Amino acid sequence: MVFKSTKLKSKVLITWSLILILFGSMFLANRDASALNHRQKKINTNLIIPIHKISGQAQKSMTCADFGTQFQLRIGEVASINCGEVELTFLEVAEDSRCPSDLNCFEAGQIQVTVKILVDEQDFGNLNLIDNASRKDLAIKRFDKYVIEFVKAEPYPKSNQEIEASDYIITLVVSQATDNCKVE
Repeated sequence: MVFKSTKLKSKVLITWSLILILFGSMFLANRDASALNHRQKKINTNLIIPIHKISGQAQKSMTCADFGTQFQLRIGEVASINCGEVELTFLEVAEDSRCPSDLNCFEAGQIQVTVKILVDEQDFGNLNLIDNASRKDLAIKRFDKYVIEFVKAEPYPKSNQEIEASDYIITLVVSQATDNCKVE
């Protein structure tokens, strides 16, 4: 009997030990997972805040277009042409001396805009484009193996309204240059 009792005690002890080990491991794993999950949440929160701040400052939207098609941009917006082969960013209106639509002027005036150009992620710098009724050649420029045309700028000025920078919308076209293209 003593033998059976010792054997039974051993089985009970082994069973309880296994139960304790099993539940203890599960408890520790859950506690560690909970702590890890808490740390991950804390890390994610810390990462989200700077990204949110950066995106709040940069807020650039992307317009996609194909070669030869017109597209519009506001200041700060980016155009991706032919799946990012060419990227243009509308930086600023450098000059707007167009004659207001409700006045008669001696000269029509002009509008000059600045765009930043990237070709296959290589920076080609800034390019000034001018829309001038008497000099259409100023609205077309060649860069690398491409041609950009400044089609129009809106809104058109009125004598009693000031145009805010955020109100400007320019229309552009980017095309692949042909060998006989004389535009520069």
